[in-house]
Amino acid sequence: ALQAVRQMLPAYLVLSLGLDTHVEDPLANFALTADFYAEMAAKIAHLSLPTLIVFEGGYNLNRLGELAVKFVRAWEETRDQISPK
Repeated sequence: ALQAVRQMLPAYLVLSLGLDTHVEDPLANFALTADFYAEMAAKIAHLSLPTLIVFEGGYNLNRLGELAVKFVRAWEETRDQISPK
């Protein structure tokens, strides 16, 4: 999917981040781990596009904050490595 985004040459990216894909989500049947969200964030951040991240989905309220923070931290760390402030 990242290659397809690169080929489109978009001016910006709108990212819908559904945290209901986590392995412990009670309503979905996916198996993504917290570390996988960080990996996804880093890969997407390498696109170096202005990005709007919309959080949606995620029904394990005990893990939701942790997953969101894991994604955003990895995103920010990657963006800082690409273009330090």
